[in-house]
Amino acid sequence: MENAGRKAKILAAVFASVAALGAGYYYRNDIVYELCEVVHPAWNAGEQRLSDAYGRRFTLMNGGDGTETALYDDDTVVTFRRDEAGNLIWEYGTASLLAPIAANYFAFHGIAYPGGAMDVSAMTYRPNGALEALPAPPPVSKGVSNYHGGAGRGYWGRSGTNYDGKKSDNVKQLTRKSGFGRAGVRSSGHGS
Repeated sequence: MENAGRKAKILAAVFASVAALGAGYYYRNDIVYELCEVVHPAWNAGEQRLSDAYGRRFTLMNGGDGTETALYDDDTVVTFRRDEAGNLIWEYGTASLLAPIAANYFAFHGIAYPGGAMDVSAMTYRPNGALEALPAPPPVSKGVSNYHGGAGRGYWGRSGTNYDGKKSDNVKQLTRKSGFGRAGVRSSGHGS
């Protein structure tokens, strides 16, 4: 008779290995971002990992020219700029991504988000009210923070990031054709 306990342990180890590989693949961009943050922070200059309203993860990249690009893990992308009123003005890419990224985008920039709506005729995402700075985070007591955020999920504004004033080296790899599949710029309605 064979040892059923030994086979069960081997089978459990195989399942755990497959699950770990799956999780590693799913979170690969977050893992690489955090490793670069530890090993060589300059590799992450002008970039920050965030999530949208649906929990999908993306990298926010500073274009260095007033534009910002949200590159999702599935390679969909939207490039936009923010005006003085806080409107997110679409430049190119998948415009429907502006609404889901708005809340965490504003939180990342230290701004309280009052909600908003997409003005399709102007290709602009407009906040519902005036934008104000987020309140200060709760005080730290006894050397322990009351806030526990994950990788790139600091919702009281940035702390210790090298995003502002730094252009992402990876943003130049994206083109105006990104986010449209094979249709490229033709489907955007805005030529080059």
